[in-house]
Amino acid sequence: MSQCTATTRAGSQCKKTSSVGDTVCHVHAAPRPGQLYVLSNTHMTGLKIGMTTGEPSARARALSTTGVAIPFVVEHETRVVADPAAAEKRVFAALADQRISDRREFFDVSVEDAIAATDAATSLPCAGAPFVVDVPDGVTEIIIRVRALGVAPS
Repeated sequence: MSQCTATTRAGSQCKKTSSVGDTVCHVHAAPRPGQLYVLSNTHMTGLKIGMTTGEPSARARALSTTGVAIPFVVEHETRVVADPAAAEKRVFAALADQRISDRREFFDVSVEDAIAATDAATSLPCAGAPFVVDVPDGVTEIIIRVRALGVAPS
């Protein structure tokens, strides 16, 4: 373990330690690709929505410990994205009103709504789909910039 070489947003030296062979800590490392998932458990309220850099089925197994009466079931998993943490934040923001607890990743939503939210957060805008732009009279040029933050191209 060694001292992280990154500079914080405030301009000071990061005080965290990095893993052997790394020069920056986990906070300053580049995001790892991963997926969003929707998990259900018939004996629990709400759906668990989260991200993993591993397999969603492995995450469900890891959560299905002795403290859980019935194992979690993977209802949905998204395609792999470059920054799953950023996509997860977009889902949490979109479903903020349905979040059961601010400290937990459980939401009081239907499976269909959870799938729609996770897919929207991991989709490229307009990827392969046409879109319509209403052009006012007299406008001769429109520039459209599509920016997808934290989403890997498909």
